[in-house]
Formats: sequence, structure tokens, C-alpha cells
Amino acid sequence: MRAYFSDVDDLIATVKAATVRSKDRKELFASIGYPPQPVVTRWATWLKAAFYCAEKLPDVRCIVESFDGNGLLVQREKKSVANPQLPFDLMVIKPDYQSLVEVLERCEGMEYTIAKASQDLQALSFSEDMASVKTYLEKRLQKNSGLQEIVGLTRKDVVTSLYVRLQQCTATSVSVERSFSILKKLLAKDRNFSDDNVEKYLIKLYNSSA
Repeated sequence: MRAYFSDVDDLIATVKAATVRSKDRKELFASIGYPPQPVVTRWATWLKAAFYCAEKLPDVRCIVESFDGNGLLVQREKKSVANPQLPFDLMVIKPDYQSLVEVLERCEGMEYTIAKASQDLQALSFSEDMASVKTYLEKRLQKNSGLQEIVGLTRKDVVTSLYVRLQQCTATSVSVERSFSILKKLLAKDRNFSDDNVEKYLIKLYNSSA
């Protein structure tokens, strides 16, 4: 999707760069809500940033055009918001891919099972799907023959009771992988915590990144 909607991706990247590097410029967005800070490896964050731009493009354009200076970054930001293709792309993204965001958010849950994930992915439908997301998902599902055998109950060497347990397995390992990222931050060499504070800090860090 980032490759297909490259103009939107450029807008999201430049707005993020502007607000991350300058607190003053970030404060300019306070009246309309701070723009999301998408992370490429975090599911749906790019789409949420695109939804934000779709809802607030006139305001975002006005704010960016008010930036002082003639540096390369400012020039790039102003050029990005002035792109005449943006309204057309943004008009398509939110209504077409809102359901995808909802599925991705469910996929991050620890109680989201293989059986439920398969049903949700099969049921996904898009009116336009200019980025061919549905085609991509179908190819991935077809290649994962092991998943299809579990969902379709087609393996002859698996008894019914085992099928029940397999279908209730967590659909993704994202919660575990996220805990690794959290622990990496927590156990950094420049941190020094007492035993009493480690648990509290870990809970706070997990909740803030959920």
C-alpha cells in the first residue's frame, strides 16, 4: 500500500519528520490533534496516519504551508502537501481499507485464534482495492497449506480433538515479539532500576505501547 500510494506515503513521512524534529511545529497541530507517528513494523499504523490526513488534509496543508524557513525539509514538506493527487488517493483509502485496520487490530490480541483469523481474512472485501491487498492476502493464504489444512479439517493424521486445540491457537506471535522489543528497551545498558521498580516500569511501558 505504501508503494502504491507513494504520494500519501511521502506526505505521512514528511509530516512525521517535521513534528518529531521540532516541538514548535508539533504544537501547531495541537488544535486539530497531533498527527499519528506510524512505525513501519507496527501493523495498521501507516493506515491510521493516512486516515488522519484524509480527515484533516486542508488543516494539515495550511499548517505545513505556514512553516518558516527555506531548508530542504521545509521545501519537501510544502511540495508534498501541495500535490494535487493527494485528495483523490486519500478519498479512496479510508472508506476502502477501514475494515482491514479492524482485522489487523484484532490480530494483535492474545485471544485471537487461527480459526477466527481465517474467517475474518476470507470475509474481507474492498470496493476498489487499488493496492490489490485482497489478491495479496489470497496468495499468502493459499501458500500456507498448513493453515488451510487446520481450518479445513483435511489432514487425515489429525484427530478431531487435536483439530479443536489447533484451531484455538493464537493467530500471530505479535504479542510475544512486542514483549521482546519492550524488554530490549527495559534492559538497555544505560538504565539502572531497583528490583521493586522493574515490574512497575514494565507494566507501564507495555500499556503505553499497546
